[in-house]
Amino acid sequence: MKIKSLVISISFVLFSPFLEKIAAQDVVIEWSPKMDEFVLGYYKMMADQIGLKNTEVNTISNCMLTQLKAKFPKGLRTSKEKFAEINSGLAKVCLSGKVLIVPWNDSNKAYVRKRFIEELPSDMPEEKKQQIATCFLTKYIAKYPNGVSTDQSVIAAQKADFKAIELICAKEIK
Repeated sequence: MKIKSLVISISFVLFSPFLEKIAAQDVVIEWSPKMDEFVLGYYKMMADQIGLKNTEVNTISNCMLTQLKAKFPKGLRTSKEKFAEINSGLAKVCLSGKVLIVPWNDSNKAYVRKRFIEELPSDMPEEKKQQIATCFLTKYIAKYPNGVSTDQSVIAAQKADFKAIELICAKEIK
Protein backbone atom coordinates (compact mmCIF):
# COMPACT_ATOMS: atom_id res chain seq x y z
CA MET A 1 0.00 0.00 0.00
CA LYS A 2 1.46 3.37 -0.90
CA ILE A 3 1.57 5.79 2.02
CA LYS A 4 0.95 8.84 -0.18
CA SER A 5 -2.25 7.36 -1.57
CA LEU A 6 -3.18 6.22 1.92
CA VAL A 7 -2.67 9.74 3.27
CA ILE A 8 -4.82 11.17 0.49
CA SER A 9 -7.37 8.45 1.11
CA ILE A 10 -7.40 9.18 4.82
CA SER A 11 -7.67 12.84 4.04
CA PHE A 12 -10.67 12.22 1.91
CA VAL A 13 -12.39 9.41 3.57
CA LEU A 14 -15.26 11.80 3.06
CA PHE A 15 -16.18 10.75 -0.45
CA SER A 16 -17.48 7.27 0.30
CA PRO A 17 -19.76 8.45 3.10
CA PHE A 18 -20.94 11.29 0.85
CA LEU A 19 -22.06 8.76 -1.71
CA GLU A 20 -23.72 6.56 0.87
CA LYS A 21 -25.82 9.46 2.07
CA ILE A 22 -27.30 10.20 -1.32
CA ALA A 23 -29.78 8.06 -3.20
CA ALA A 24 -28.94 4.46 -4.06
CA GLN A 25 -29.37 5.18 -7.79
CA ASP A 26 -27.12 7.32 -9.96
CA VAL A 27 -25.76 10.58 -8.62
CA VAL A 28 -27.72 13.40 -10.23
CA ILE A 29 -26.63 16.99 -9.78
CA GLU A 30 -28.47 19.85 -11.43
CA TRP A 31 -26.84 23.10 -10.38
CA SER A 32 -28.88 25.58 -8.42
CA PRO A 33 -28.15 27.60 -5.29
CA LYS A 34 -29.88 24.89 -3.25
CA MET A 35 -27.80 22.10 -4.87
CA ASP A 36 -24.62 24.14 -4.33
CA GLU A 37 -25.51 24.42 -0.67
CA PHE A 38 -26.33 20.69 -0.46
CA VAL A 39 -23.06 19.52 -2.06
CA LEU A 40 -20.97 22.02 -0.10
CA GLY A 41 -22.72 20.98 3.11
CA TYR A 42 -21.85 17.34 2.52
CA TYR A 43 -18.26 18.12 1.64
CA LYS A 44 -17.95 20.18 4.82
CA MET A 45 -19.62 17.55 6.99
CA MET A 46 -17.38 14.78 5.70
CA ALA A 47 -14.18 16.86 5.89
CA ASP A 48 -15.12 17.85 9.42
CA GLN A 49 -15.62 14.19 10.37
CA ILE A 50 -12.01 13.37 9.53
CA GLY A 51 -10.89 15.98 12.04
CA LEU A 52 -9.63 18.82 9.89
CA LYS A 53 -9.56 22.34 11.29
CA ASN A 54 -12.48 24.63 10.38
CA THR A 55 -10.37 26.71 8.01
CA GLU A 56 -9.13 23.55 6.27
CA VAL A 57 -12.68 22.18 6.03
CA ASN A 58 -13.93 25.40 4.45
CA THR A 59 -11.02 25.83 2.08
CA ILE A 60 -11.05 22.25 0.80
CA SER A 61 -14.85 22.00 0.61
CA ASN A 62 -15.15 25.25 -1.34
CA CYS A 63 -12.36 24.16 -3.67
CA MET A 64 -14.09 20.82 -4.25
CA LEU A 65 -17.39 22.50 -5.09
CA THR A 66 -15.70 25.04 -7.39
CA GLN A 67 -13.78 22.30 -9.20
CA LEU A 68 -16.86 20.09 -9.54
CA LYS A 69 -18.91 22.94 -11.00
CA ALA A 70 -16.10 23.90 -13.39
CA LYS A 71 -15.71 20.32 -14.59
CA PHE A 72 -19.47 19.80 -14.93
CA PRO A 73 -21.01 23.23 -15.56
CA LYS A 74 -24.29 21.72 -16.76
CA GLY A 75 -24.48 19.30 -13.84
CA LEU A 76 -23.95 15.58 -14.05
CA ARG A 77 -25.58 12.19 -13.86
CA THR A 78 -23.24 9.32 -13.11
CA SER A 79 -22.83 6.17 -11.05
CA LYS A 80 -21.76 6.37 -7.44
CA GLU A 81 -18.52 4.63 -8.36
CA LYS A 82 -17.68 7.14 -11.09
CA PHE A 83 -18.63 10.01 -8.79
CA ALA A 84 -16.20 8.65 -6.18
CA GLU A 85 -13.46 8.66 -8.86
CA ILE A 86 -14.35 12.23 -9.81
CA ASN A 87 -14.15 13.31 -6.19
CA SER A 88 -10.79 11.60 -5.71
CA GLY A 89 -9.43 13.61 -8.62
CA LEU A 90 -10.90 16.81 -7.23
CA ALA A 91 -9.38 16.07 -3.83
CA LYS A 92 -5.93 15.70 -5.38
CA VAL A 93 -6.30 19.10 -7.04
CA CYS A 94 -7.61 20.77 -3.89
CA LEU A 95 -4.99 19.17 -1.63
CA SER A 96 -2.08 19.87 -3.96
CA GLY A 97 0.56 21.84 -2.11
CA LYS A 98 -1.36 21.85 1.16
CA VAL A 99 0.19 20.51 4.32
CA LEU A 100 -2.37 18.92 6.61
CA ILE A 101 -2.18 16.77 9.68
CA VAL A 102 -4.95 14.21 9.52
CA PRO A 103 -5.58 13.38 13.17
CA TRP A 104 -6.45 9.97 14.51
CA ASN A 105 -10.12 9.62 15.27
CA ASP A 106 -12.40 6.58 15.24
CA SER A 107 -13.40 7.11 11.62
CA ASN A 108 -9.82 7.46 10.40
CA LYS A 109 -8.61 4.48 12.43
CA ALA A 110 -11.41 2.30 11.05
CA TYR A 111 -10.64 3.41 7.50
CA VAL A 112 -6.89 2.74 7.81
CA ARG A 113 -7.61 -0.63 9.43
CA LYS A 114 -9.96 -1.60 6.60
CA ARG A 115 -7.51 -0.50 3.89
CA PHE A 116 -4.60 -2.22 5.66
CA ILE A 117 -6.52 -5.51 5.90
CA GLU A 118 -7.48 -5.29 2.22
CA GLU A 119 -3.77 -5.22 1.35
CA LEU A 120 -2.96 -8.40 3.28
CA PRO A 121 -2.89 -11.70 1.37
CA SER A 122 -6.39 -12.93 0.62
CA ASP A 123 -5.55 -16.45 1.81
CA MET A 124 -4.49 -15.24 5.25
CA PRO A 125 -6.93 -16.25 8.00
CA GLU A 126 -9.23 -13.41 9.04
CA GLU A 127 -8.23 -13.66 12.70
CA LYS A 128 -4.56 -13.22 11.80
CA LYS A 129 -5.41 -10.23 9.58
CA GLN A 130 -7.24 -8.62 12.50
CA GLN A 131 -4.34 -9.26 14.87
CA ILE A 132 -1.77 -7.83 12.47
CA ALA A 133 -3.97 -4.79 11.80
CA THR A 134 -4.38 -4.16 15.53
CA CYS A 135 -0.63 -4.45 16.06
CA PHE A 136 0.04 -2.17 13.11
CA LEU A 137 -2.40 0.53 14.17
CA THR A 138 -1.16 0.50 17.76
CA LYS A 139 2.47 0.92 16.72
CA TYR A 140 1.83 3.38 13.90
CA ILE A 141 -0.35 5.62 16.06
CA ALA A 142 2.32 5.48 18.80
CA LYS A 143 4.87 6.63 16.22
CA TYR A 144 2.58 9.39 14.86
CA PRO A 145 0.31 10.29 17.79
CA ASN A 146 -0.88 13.56 16.26
CA GLY A 147 -1.87 11.94 12.96
CA VAL A 148 -0.33 11.60 9.53
CA SER A 149 0.96 14.50 7.50
CA THR A 150 0.46 15.34 3.86
CA ASP A 151 3.76 17.26 3.90
CA GLN A 152 5.87 15.94 1.02
CA SER A 153 9.02 16.27 3.13
CA VAL A 154 7.81 13.68 5.66
CA ILE A 155 5.83 11.28 3.47
CA ALA A 156 8.94 9.23 2.69
CA ALA A 157 9.63 8.75 6.41
CA GLN A 158 5.99 7.88 7.08
CA LYS A 159 6.10 5.36 4.23
CA ALA A 160 9.30 3.76 5.56
CA ASP A 161 7.82 3.54 9.06
CA PHE A 162 4.62 2.11 7.61
CA LYS A 163 6.51 -0.70 5.88
CA ALA A 164 8.79 -1.34 8.88
CA ILE A 165 5.88 -1.56 11.31
CA GLU A 166 3.95 -3.77 8.91
CA LEU A 167 6.92 -6.21 8.82
CA ILE A 168 7.39 -6.10 12.59
CA CYS A 169 3.74 -6.94 13.18
CA ALA A 170 3.73 -9.70 10.57
CA LYS A 171 6.70 -11.31 12.38
CA GLU A 172 5.18 -10.82 15.84
CA ILE A 173 1.85 -12.36 14.82
CA LYS A 174 2.68 -15.82 13.56
